[in-house]
Amino acid sequence: MTSLYRNHHFTDLKVDSKLLANVSMMNLSRMTPIQRHAIPLLLLNPKEEDFTSPTTVGLLDLMAAAQTGSGKTLAYLLPTLSRMMSSYPSEAMSALADSNFTVQYPSALILAPTRELVNQIRLEASKLCYRTYIRPVALFGGERPDRQVTEIGRGCHLTIATPGRLLDFLDRQLLNLSHCR
Repeated sequence: MTSLYRNHHFTDLKVDSKLLANVSMMNLSRMTPIQRHAIPLLLLNPKEEDFTSPTTVGLLDLMAAAQTGSGKTLAYLLPTLSRMMSSYPSEAMSALADSNFTVQYPSALILAPTRELVNQIRLEASKLCYRTYIRPVALFGGERPDRQVTEIGRGCHLTIATPGRLLDFLDRQLLNLSHCR
């Protein structure tokens, strides 16, 4: 288990090369302590790892706390996007086509309590998604939803939302979370 935490550089991680290039363009090379501990755990593949040992039960559930500015957002975004890059569900694309593109089927959902935090997460996700097919979309209250409806209609692989606006879009059947992993 301790071998998970030995790597200190992003280039030591087994993630998509486009994501690593985007991390490099963000002028990041060394992981912060929260990243060094969280990212390897979140990158574990439950199909390849031995989850029968009592010490490895629940490794994909992570609760972490760190100071502001310590890199928590990147610590969960990078593994999430890496999984999306390696196995974007074809069934989500089929469901999207069957709906005449009126409903979006994101592969991942990030909930945040405020629109400020939603926008902060979307900004980091946009940097990481540069030159990839993954399109992050932010949904939050406090303004008319028209622009967000237009944004989501252009495609949405990663939804970052406040709970209220998420429920609104689910009620309007603009989003379907059945393909979130």
